[in-house]
Amino acid sequence: MLQGKSITSTRKILPVINRRKNIIIDVNYTQIKFTNNQSKRMPEFEFVNFLSQDAFTKKQALQSIVEKLKINDFSLLKTEEITSIDPNAHNRVLAIIHNSGALKVFGIHEVKKSKYKDDPSIQFLFRTNSKNELELLLVDLWHLCYPSDLYKNGKAVKYNRKSIYERHAKSGHNQCISNIVK
Repeated sequence: MLQGKSITSTRKILPVINRRKNIIIDVNYTQIKFTNNQSKRMPEFEFVNFLSQDAFTKKQALQSIVEKLKINDFSLLKTEEITSIDPNAHNRVLAIIHNSGALKVFGIHEVKKSKYKDDPSIQFLFRTNSKNELELLLVDLWHLCYPSDLYKNGKAVKYNRKSIYERHAKSGHNQCISNIVK
């Protein structure tokens, strides 16, 4: 289990891009800390990040990402600035982070969002702490924190957080991510 474990870094820069694919900031860090890797079920925020027993593709992706992060390789992830202008969306994400047991985050400007390139519904939320450690705040497996473009058979579909939450909050989704990411 990765809770509380640190991965010492040899590479110390994480480039953050904006929607136009321009690097806007390089985040300097000394190590990656997996301090908050427990799955959560928060009906009040329509958020869940448990897996079902048969979610093989998600499990494999999660394992691959963490193995790459252990060697300080962000090549599977695309890190972006958080660009939503909706303050309610920001407040909701901050509330999810706070209720997940993560350390106190004072504003959305502290949070960096990294998406898995092959499945953008898998998102990692990080922050850099006062010791320049990159801390994992939350893993979002189902696109329940920040919505973005969703596609089915190559066509854009309307994002509906409630239906996504209901589909993944059912009883079959009870495998904690800390049991998969060891």
